[in-house]
Amino acid sequence: MVNSRRLAAVVADALGMPLTSTVQHARNLREAPDHSLIAQGGRGRHVPEMTHDDAAALVCAVLASEAVGASAETVRSLKKLKAQYHGHHSSGRRRRTDFVGIPDFRLDIGRDHDVIGGLAAILRFFSREDAFLEELNHRRSEPYVIRATFEVEYPQHFVSMSVGVPSVASQNWTFGNRAFARTEQIRRCRQDALREIARCLAPS
Repeated sequence: MVNSRRLAAVVADALGMPLTSTVQHARNLREAPDHSLIAQGGRGRHVPEMTHDDAAALVCAVLASEAVGASAETVRSLKKLKAQYHGHHSSGRRRRTDFVGIPDFRLDIGRDHDVIGGLAAILRFFSREDAFLEELNHRRSEPYVIRATFEVEYPQHFVSMSVGVPSVASQNWTFGNRAFARTEQIRRCRQDALREIARCLAPS
């Protein structure tokens, strides 16, 4: 079981962020005004287990907040962004018959998802990455790999995320609209960080 403290430690390490500030982000989300933005309650054996949605909220708070105190405000702002789907793309460089038997490449993201739900879907995909690649690489000498990017612009929030297999297929989503502000800053993470976070959530 992964509690919020353990999740904060994994997220901090995966994103290259200070542990102290990441722990504070988690606390801010647990104690957010009106209602908690990640699981809370209980002590000891009764501490709630963190979910993919909890991990996604924490990642978003860490990457998109201008200051540690803005965790809850940041996550609520991101949740309001409208999703835009940019396609499920397959490479045109290969023949159609080359892809017969490719395993289902779904992220289970819908237009009604917010950023938290979208990132949680990517984390769940990485939780089944090994099985996906085992099926995809069946009878192939050179193995395929998964590439992913999660990128956040702030203080005017805009998010883009993509997951794909080079030369095979990819899915791309954006949330919100680019402001092109002079104060724009960008933070991002890639597949290795997302994989590390997803694997810590796997049942022990």
